[in-house]
Amino acid sequence: MIRSNHIGVAILLGTLLVSNTSFAASCNERSPNLISLGDNYYDLDVVPLTPEDRKAIISIAKKMVGHWKGEGTRFQCTGSDEDPGVENSTISLTANIAIDSSGALQINTEKYIKEERVRFQDTLVLFSNLAEQSAAIIPNGFEVIEKFRSKTNEKYRPLTEIIHSVTYSRQSLIYTLSIYANGYLAEQEHWKLIRN
Repeated sequence: MIRSNHIGVAILLGTLLVSNTSFAASCNERSPNLISLGDNYYDLDVVPLTPEDRKAIISIAKKMVGHWKGEGTRFQCTGSDEDPGVENSTISLTANIAIDSSGALQINTEKYIKEERVRFQDTLVLFSNLAEQSAAIIPNGFEVIEKFRSKTNEKYRPLTEIIHSVTYSRQSLIYTLSIYANGYLAEQEHWKLIRN
């Protein structure tokens, strides 16, 4: 599974090709996969990567290895359907990207949240278990998609979907994290990085 110390999927109620995720999104916006799949969206089947796509993604990931710096923004949806709210944050960050011995892409970041005056470190790992992830080639990059049902004592278990979208050029990298709860956007983070 994709692991991150900060995204807090459990707090948020916690496959398949999608178009490139845009940051011009809003709270409770439907997942592009929910729009395209309808009721089949709630199935947890994983579409395995073809050998060709896996090779292409690994090639892109290897080019991303190194030190990066840049700015980011994040919004988190709060409140209820009747009384919705949004918390916006501005982020300064540095990132060290490496490929570990298992072939997973590891992104170690140090982030500073300007509004909260908080600095912390975060680690994100992609491709640690492709049996539980879907991935897709997009122009100049790739997307990794994971869907799972949160563990709860209740009979009804909400569905969480995480979409990581990465576009890369030689000196710049754009990353978008989108988290959907039962198919509706709950949080999004967007980085624009340059090589450091």
